Formats: sequence, structure tokens, C-alpha cells
Amino acid sequence: MSGAVRDACLGLASKDCNIEVYGIAPEKLKQFLSLRYGIDLVADAFGVVKIRHYPIDISISRRESKKGLGHIGFEVLSDPYVIV
Repeated sequence: MSGAVRDACLGLASKDCNIEVYGIAPEKLKQFLSLRYGIDLVADAFGVVKIRHYPIDISISRRESKKGLGHIGFEVLSDPYVIV
């Protein structure tokens, strides 16, 4: 669940906008966005790109597989073609 969706469910005003995109490879997305905006790879392993100076996070759809114990025991694979 994204931060903006979580905030809405809790009745809170969101401080950012979370966008998930499909059908574009992570490198292509970064290349495309960097032509117009400064970008930061906040969580490259998770396929998340932050638009610098804007409260916008853009993520590639991803698959998560449980591989270990606890809340960090996941393997994450950005997959722009994942079927939801």
C-alpha cells in the first residue's frame, strides 16, 4: 500500500503522490524522466524513482517473494509487465 493510499484510508492529508507504472522497463523510465526532471533513486532495488523538488514517487510494478524471516525477508523484482 502506498503512503498516499494509506493516508487516505486513515483520513489523513497526504504529503506526497505515489504513482505505479506498467509496461516500461526501469532503465527506460529513469531515462525518460531524467530528460525533464531531476530524479533520485530512493529505492532502486524496489524500482522507485523520486522526482526532485516535487512530492512525487514513481514506481515500477514489482513481484515480492518471501525468502526469509521477518518483514525484510523478501526478494523484490521490479517487473513492468507483471499481471496484477
